[in-house]
Amino acid sequence: MITAQALKNLQHRAHKTHKKKVKPIKRVQKPKPKKKPVLKLKAKPKKAKSVTKKAKVEPDFDPFAPIQSNSNKINKTRTKPKPDMADIMGKQLSTQEIDRYIAMMQAAVQSHWKVPGGINEKTPDPLVEMILQRNGQLLSVRILESSGNSTLDQTLIAAIRAAAPFNIPVKQFESFRSNRIRFHPL
Repeated sequence: MITAQALKNLQHRAHKTHKKKVKPIKRVQKPKPKKKPVLKLKAKPKKAKSVTKKAKVEPDFDPFAPIQSNSNKINKTRTKPKPDMADIMGKQLSTQEIDRYIAMMQAAVQSHWKVPGGINEKTPDPLVEMILQRNGQLLSVRILESSGNSTLDQTLIAAIRAAAPFNIPVKQFESFRSNRIRFHPL
């Protein structure tokens, strides 16, 4: 049998254990292993190439043969042959022929241009840029230097559009793709 005093002590102990807060168990982290120091080696200085090495000589080498440069060798990757000078000259126009086509373009525009009244000799001639298609059709037109008279400039643009398509050589089209022409009102 248990005495009253012993029972009281047991109850007191049991009561104390219920009041105690349960502390979470802390996990002990293992310490990270320390990195071992890396031993850095110094690079050894390179030895100078010995001059005494013998150059490889081709078995059919002739020291007295003339040296051929790379520019004299034929480029085997080129598939197109170089165009003849006659072909190049045939595709180009002389300055006189270009001027003749420009004069024809100016004449075509002048025939459609209805110049407004009140224009005198002091009015500057407008400079126009025309971009043409291969068939002579007009892609775009714009005034680069105005005459100072907006009505004159607008009638010139209308005349250029009315005169299109222009007569230009098809083979030499690149000479006429973009044109800058100054027009003088008549």
